Amino acid sequence: MKIPNIFKSNKNASTRNSKVKFSIGELENTETEFDYGKIYEISETSIKISANEKQVELLTKLVNNLNPPFYFLYVLVVSRTEKGIGRYQSPLFENRYELINFLVKYQEYFETDGRHHIWIGTTDNSGILVYDQHNVIFGYGAMNKFKKTISKIGYKEKEFEFPAPYCHSFHVENDDYEKSIVNYFDWELFPLQPQDTYDE
Repeated sequence: MKIPNIFKSNKNASTRNSKVKFSIGELENTETEFDYGKIYEISETSIKISANEKQVELLTKLVNNLNPPFYFLYVLVVSRTEKGIGRYQSPLFENRYELINFLVKYQEYFETDGRHHIWIGTTDNSGILVYDQHNVIFGYGAMNKFKKTISKIGYKEKEFEFPAPYCHSFHVENDDYEKSIVNYFDWELFPLQPQDTYDE
């Protein structure tokens, strides 16, 4: 399935660019998004991919390597609206179109706020994608396919780590998104796991 033309529009780009999700340094220095470069790193169990911009578009390219149906896990690690933190598991998305439409609906929120991680998995265990609050995508399962996809768009293999110190931003302008996504489905809610807050 081809990626929809929705990603070719620059609508709301200035709004997104003004809300930094992940920056280097302390709280007083959060005006500039940290840029890893266009790189990836492979370990025995995963591929780690920098996601500096257009993260949802990159996710959809990677999703094309997985077989539907999909499940989606919204991992809320910090709440600004008194919603319960935890792992919110969606009902199944039967095809890529349904999943991509959902990702696009919340694209601005996912790309500009550090209060969450998102997971995309498959019922046939063909792979898992995790876009975390550090603007990194981890791919499991279909690692060779993921590598081929990102190599085609100019990614280079290079070791990389999170910067130190760094800062996640949680924007008041995104609070309505948090309320909306938590109310979007009849989610199954599970407790956070230790790896969900590994930067503390």
